[in-house]
Amino acid sequence: MANHDVSIAADYWRVTLYDRHEIQDLGEEGDPEEPPRFKIHPATHRHPLRQRVPHRLTELEPPAARGDETPGLSASALSGLLHYTLGVSRVDLGPGVVWPYHRHVASARCFFPTELYVWLPPSEGVETGVYHYDPAHHALARLRPGDYRALLERVLVTRLDGAVAVVLLTSLFWKNAFRYRHYAYRLCTQESGLVAGNLLMVAAALGLGGRVHYQFLDDPLNRLLGLVPDEESTLAAVPLYSAGAPEADTTVPAETPDPATRVPYLSPDHRGVFAASDPELWSRTRHIDRNSRMHDPAEVVAAREASVPTAPPVEPGPVVELPEEPATPTRDLAVTLRARHSGPMLFAPVARPISRAHLARVLRGAVEPYPCDSAPGIRTPLVECHVFVRSVTGTEPGLYRLSADGALLHGSSDEPSDELLRRLRVDPPTLSIRAANALVYLVGNREAALAAYGNRGFRVLSQDAGIVAHRISVRSAECGLAARVHNGYQAAEVESCLRISGTGRSPVFFVAIGARRPTSIYESAMFC
Repeated sequence: MANHDVSIAADYWRVTLYDRHEIQDLGEEGDPEEPPRFKIHPATHRHPLRQRVPHRLTELEPPAARGDETPGLSASALSGLLHYTLGVSRVDLGPGVVWPYHRHVASARCFFPTELYVWLPPSEGVETGVYHYDPAHHALARLRPGDYRALLERVLVTRLDGAVAVVLLTSLFWKNAFRYRHYAYRLCTQESGLVAGNLLMVAAALGLGGRVHYQFLDDPLNRLLGLVPDEESTLAAVPLYSAGAPEADTTVPAETPDPATRVPYLSPDHRGVFAASDPELWSRTRHIDRNSRMHDPAEVVAAREASVPTAPPVEPGPVVELPEEPATPTRDLAVTLRARHSGPMLFAPVARPISRAHLARVLRGAVEPYPCDSAPGIRTPLVECHVFVRSVTGTEPGLYRLSADGALLHGSSDEPSDELLRRLRVDPPTLSIRAANALVYLVGNREAALAAYGNRGFRVLSQDAGIVAHRISVRSAECGLAARVHNGYQAAEVESCLRISGTGRSPVFFVAIGARRPTSIYESAMFC
């Protein structure tokens, strides 16, 4: 099967990490083929969500405390869940504004190719069915009325007893590929992970448990959502439960019909064109997506039983202990998400040190296990954190590796910090790493991921890194810091600095942390 021909993903890793000159062709913003910023279904039955979302998520009662007979989410919880997961967070106004619309997660140039769909059982004020979330109007567009729990169980190869919702994250590739062409698949899969990580955070704040499913039958799920083949694909599914996420059950009812024949096709009714007139402009993005799909439940089960080896032990060296963080966050998650920031387009952080307590708040918990379908129960992220500390009070500048429990930083290089900074340059230079407080490199074993999951390992590893990167971004915001997720590092040079060259492990995502400067831009927070 195509997913097992891992030469496809291996080559895509090569060109996106080491040989970007092969795929450097870029489109221009403002071109006639630039797609709309929002996917909208104008002719579909629409369900407006509660327009007054809570300023704090703690204002909402968890589903278990409502004491009514409604099995699904309350109207206020559903509204808060969707808004704080992928809703519009602010609109920038003033001179120099290039990308005015922002959300609660980072996105390359604010293109936001990730789309959110949700299946709901009977819920307060909402009929059971499959919906698309319209963040521009904070509304749901109903795509299919009816109970599709059995079909989703077959497609996800798991039982969904007790699920109050199943959130489905897709990527509408051309929303990014019109600019980044062949490179878009990497950015789209990373962003899907950022959104999945945010969804888990918001759900937990609402008293919900979620499990990220990376393994599922792609074609019937895409068909259920009415996705146009080669334009949009499902990348992750996240069932939500009111009492925590149960362990995955791969038993599927035998009487469930073949999902490929269960639902009719949906004719696209969304506004705008989300594809290029010349398919060769983004052929590599479409090619790896097409060759990463699963078609047989046995593939899904096998992927869940596969294992990716953990990172090798740290080498002896200096150790920095990170202070224990408070048991509860200092601010409500909704407040923190509104404060989350990637910095301006040209990010030159304020050159002042931060405390080690702030660094600990950012890093501790970044690599905590989370529920997913790649292992029973919960699984430690596939990525490990390497940190270049530049300006942290009481901490020697240099390279460190974060311990698996997030409590210690192990020194990993005796090279002078100025020389390391020279080698850790970014290109294009839209970020001043010499003014950042810390640089975090998320390293994953790409060869092991491909061996375990086939070509699909590319998107699994990228999304896994996205979950960790979003944790770092949110925790930075708690400390009043901006966090810029970035891919402009020189991968081979970073591997050399981290002493991982030739191990199959590579930096797959990068986050720079620092305080941002005041600007003339007015940032208008969006309160529905």
